[in-house]
Amino acid sequence: MPELKRLSPQQCSRLVRLLGVYGSPQHARAPQKIATAEALDVSWTVSTVAAEMLATWPAGLHHMLERQSKLAAGHANSGRLPGVFGGFYRALYGTFKDPEFDWVRAAFEDYIAGHWSGAMGRRNLRMPDSLWSRLNWVPISAAASQTGLSKQRISDLVAQKELQSARRTTASGREFVMIRQADIQALVSAGTDDVCLAEASSVLGVKRQRLSRLLPFICADAKKSTLHGTPWLIPRDWVHKWTEMLGALAEHDTVPSWTISLDQLLRYGPLDEQRLCVLLRDVEARDFQPVGRHTNSVGLAGLLLHRDHLIERYGGQRSTILPIPDVAVRLGVKQEVAYALVNLGLLEVEIYTCGRRQAQGVSARSLEKFHTDYVLVANVAKSLGRSSRAVIKALTDDVIEPIAGPALGNCRQTVYLRKDLETVPWIATGSGAKPNPW
Repeated sequence: MPELKRLSPQQCSRLVRLLGVYGSPQHARAPQKIATAEALDVSWTVSTVAAEMLATWPAGLHHMLERQSKLAAGHANSGRLPGVFGGFYRALYGTFKDPEFDWVRAAFEDYIAGHWSGAMGRRNLRMPDSLWSRLNWVPISAAASQTGLSKQRISDLVAQKELQSARRTTASGREFVMIRQADIQALVSAGTDDVCLAEASSVLGVKRQRLSRLLPFICADAKKSTLHGTPWLIPRDWVHKWTEMLGALAEHDTVPSWTISLDQLLRYGPLDEQRLCVLLRDVEARDFQPVGRHTNSVGLAGLLLHRDHLIERYGGQRSTILPIPDVAVRLGVKQEVAYALVNLGLLEVEIYTCGRRQAQGVSARSLEKFHTDYVLVANVAKSLGRSSRAVIKALTDDVIEPIAGPALGNCRQTVYLRKDLETVPWIATGSGAKPNPW
């Protein structure tokens, strides 16, 4: 062996003695203390065992380590490296720590990486950092970190026999669970066909909270998840199917007056979420054909639907009265803005009974009327790709004044009459081409 040629005669003799005494099926408590080691019958046995191990290196060493692991099974310290490999382990990283014996330690670490299922803490400074990524068995905390699942979910998968595990209980009653790395990788690979809620929300253009409520009714293959940060796993093919369908629709730079976008449906009605789910399932099955998509909207939000056909098939206005905080969500503004719009009379309120008390709310019809009569400058700026401040300055230059704003009714959002903005050419064309400092 080339490795032996790099050892001095004394180092080679020490290594043969170490391998020979620990490689023997039966060895004493302190095997390196050999009486009459110079006797031929004694040294012959030791050197023969060492020669057999070196001739099949590293398989010979691994066979010896496997035998020691089986002998230590069930003992109090069977989950600790010193408890299983005893003096051999201490000698390997103690008296044999010279660089000339790196190849021996490397063979030992290869066995540990592939077979060790006992405790392995990072405070064990004897093990190199590169070993951690090669371990075939990892603690349940590492398995949870790699998969993104909670520890409880990992424990449930172990109980369901979907993950192979090795358990060890200490004398004090503490239990350690190790998970096979191959099973973890298989679990991670199985999840690559799904996307998280945040990714699906970004692609489809629907807010995560709303999409989370709709998913059980519009995507039968969506799965509840224990992954950190996402309550759902959505099939990637399902999301891709929607993007392909949207890409095939006719493009519209503006929303025609006889159509309504899905974004408007989500915000202002007139469909409730139950009928909205029916609509989306019909669109997916091509039972109800959209007229196109709005290019300034993302994903499903840009779906354009024939207003009359929609009302005829799925029903008209809802009679539901929404609390003002829910109205704020529909408008995409903060609650204080919604209350300011109510105080200014731009949103008509109705009194309804909530439990044992009366409260103010806004009907879906009033919400639709607000959308028809008024427009938030933030929405105009977004559609033009400009800042709200720049749009307000340009409108002021065109002698168009808002009806609500920070200086008008203490409303933090600036509001204009829709009919005033429909006469502005650079807004009607959607170009934003106005010679102002945008």
